[in-house]
Amino acid sequence: SAQSAETGSHSPSQSASSTLVSGKTSEYSPKIARKECAETESWLKMLYNTKVIDELTFKKYRNLCGRIQRMLTSSCVTIEKKIDNK
Repeated sequence: SAQSAETGSHSPSQSASSTLVSGKTSEYSPKIARKECAETESWLKMLYNTKVIDELTFKKYRNLCGRIQRMLTSSCVTIEKKIDNK
C-alpha cells in the first residue's frame, strides 16, 4: 500500500523471519514490536488509573498485549535460532 511504502513497513504477510532469511536487516522488528507492546500496556495502565477506561476494557486490552508479547517473544527466539544456524 502507499502508506506502507511511505513508512517502509512490510506487508502483514511478510514475516520478520522471511525478511531475515532473504538477507535484509530487519531481524530486530519483533524486538521493536515487543517494546511498542510494553509501551501500549503502560498507556493502558495510565488510562485506567485516570479513569478514562473502565476495568473491563483495561483487562481486555492488557490481556491482548500479553498474548501479543508472548507471540513476539516466540518470534524473537525463532529468529535468533535461525541467525545462530547460519
